[in-house]
Amino acid sequence: MFLEFLIKIFKSNKDKEAIVWQGKVFTYQWLLDKFRYWQEEIRARKIEAGSVTVVEADFSPSAIALMLALIENSCI
Repeated sequence: MFLEFLIKIFKSNKDKEAIVWQGKVFTYQWLLDKFRYWQEEIRARKIEAGSVTVVEADFSPSAIALMLALIENSCI
């Protein structure tokens, strides 16, 4: 697990603000939940470790969670 240290931080700060985007606050718990959602999507879509991937998005909280999930899946 590449992001184990980061997940621990998310869990220990779950109720704290992680990101403010377009005037809306997103907590570490929200980010962790979205990270897990994207992990499931990656599994469901059978994106293998080492796959070359592209994320075409702004710096939204969901895009950040997706990037973290891709990193965790060893995607390039």
